Amino acid sequence: MNLWVRSQDKRILQKVDNLFLDANYENKRISTYDGDNIELGTYKTKERAIEVLDEIQNYILLPNTDNSAYVYNMPKD
Repeated sequence: MNLWVRSQDKRILQKVDNLFLDANYENKRISTYDGDNIELGTYKTKERAIEVLDEIQNYILLPNTDNSAYVYNMPKD
């Protein structure tokens, strides 16, 4: 299964193999690493960012019998 993520501002459509939460900033950033950090969304709290990561995890766990791709749209804060 291929997972693609559309950024909050709709400018990036990124195939992702991994995501991470960078909580060292005032706004908590969810990014992917593909040679460079690519920011996909920002959230006011660490808890909200983790909720979004949980939603993405649920996408990954969906049955995928035809090996199709999933696109997850990053929600606004």
